Amino acid sequence: MLRANNYIALSALTFALLLWGVALVFGLQITKEEAIRDSLLVRVQEEEAQQAGLLKIRTLARETSDERVALEQIADRDIVEVLDIVESVARDAKIPIKVGETLTAGASDASTPLRSASLVVEAQGTFAQVIHAIGFLESLPLPSMLTELHLEEVPTNENVKSKNPQWRIIARLNILTTAEL
Repeated sequence: MLRANNYIALSALTFALLLWGVALVFGLQITKEEAIRDSLLVRVQEEEAQQAGLLKIRTLARETSDERVALEQIADRDIVEVLDIVESVARDAKIPIKVGETLTAGASDASTPLRSASLVVEAQGTFAQVIHAIGFLESLPLPSMLTELHLEEVPTNENVKSKNPQWRIIARLNILTTAEL
């Protein structure tokens, strides 16, 4: 009888261990499937965010196409057109403006079509004319920036007193363009 009880106890223990093993395998399988489901959910959310970002970019590109064309027309000026615009400043300011030096440089990054030109501009006239010319140079109808400006009074003969002394400007103007220089 003792042996039968041992077999029953041993069988019950084996059955209990087997049930625990099956429960453990099911638990691990459920955990694994939850991890797979969570990773799929994260991937789907990332793809949705990426699609939403692409949609925003496409919408922005579509909405700004006219503005991009206008900017391209403004920036697509060759050096001759730039010099013509600077000469028109001379006509508007009613003083002679001389372009002394022109330096051109290609784009620092090969992926961008932008190139820069640096012009040294000189002008001489009354103080009002010179200031007027500076205002025109600062507001040229192209992507440009007045980077240096020297303003000085032109020395005159001490014996001659002038009511309108002459002033000279020397300015460095950096211009961006997409045209070949």
